Amino acid sequence: PVCRFIGRIISFALETNSSFRRTFLKQIGVEPLLSLAYSSSTESVRYAVKSFFVISIHTDNVTYLLKHALFMEAIIHLLNVDDVMVKRYCLHTFFNLTTSELFNDTLTQRKLNLFVQQLKTSDRRLLLDVLIILSQVRSPLSTKAFIEANVYENVYGCLSSESTIQWWEIQYTHVEVNIEEILTEHLANSETRLLSDLNTVTLRYLNSVFSMASRRESEGISEHICQYNEGTVLRKICLFAGSIEIRIQREACKLICYLSQHPQCRDAIVQQAGAEWMLGSFKFVDVLRQKYLFNTLAQLSFSFNSSYQMIDDSLVDYFLQLTE
Repeated sequence: PVCRFIGRIISFALETNSSFRRTFLKQIGVEPLLSLAYSSSTESVRYAVKSFFVISIHTDNVTYLLKHALFMEAIIHLLNVDDVMVKRYCLHTFFNLTTSELFNDTLTQRKLNLFVQQLKTSDRRLLLDVLIILSQVRSPLSTKAFIEANVYENVYGCLSSESTIQWWEIQYTHVEVNIEEILTEHLANSETRLLSDLNTVTLRYLNSVFSMASRRESEGISEHICQYNEGTVLRKICLFAGSIEIRIQREACKLICYLSQHPQCRDAIVQQAGAEWMLGSFKFVDVLRQKYLFNTLAQLSFSFNSSYQMIDDSLVDYFLQLTE
């Protein structure tokens, strides 16, 4: 009870007193909170992790926390506490730490592997937080953790094609297209918005994994995506590349660029007609401002042949006009 009371006082003071918040680590240090973090009382643990989060909001404190030998160990430990509030505060603290250039330098493979295990949760909001953080990691360790933790199925399961609208759907169902109104109406539902956010950060995470992968790792992950569940995941990614949500389309096209670097996967994209959903959306987007679309097309063009026909022949004229 005494520890719980002290934790409550510290948490309240940190939350309400900006001066105390700035000087807490210099005057007291993080050790009292670390003791609370390993308490058997869930309430005490909540006070500790909430305090960690409040402290981590300030940039100067982030450097201190990252250099502390036991702090990251405590955060990893707290992620395994069976309490949603504790996990959420842990993840928010973790996110604040990613803003520091030291973050990637202080990561170890063991810590990252343990963190990636959080992707096995069934809580979608927790999944979103975990993916946001992992997409910030810029280290080859991230790719190794993705492979070693065997979280393929968990990551792929975050992709939901039902929650997105493609350009070709808009073309045939609306006489006058007002994208802003359509998106506002579409994302008004909180569940749809959550699924849309999950699609975006999942694609972003996969892109971060590819960006740090070796050629061999990249090829292995590409083949897994193409073959998984008879190509279902690959078709979803191609659908996202034709999404009216620019953030989803951008990440999907980047991912297809990575996938299409490998001939087997590139052929699968074209042969499964996934490319048609994507290419059919190009003329509705300002491609001159979003040149990543051209990178995708350039990669896929290696697998085009005389038997391939675009879903919309007017695209040929459209691309020719862009060269003028």
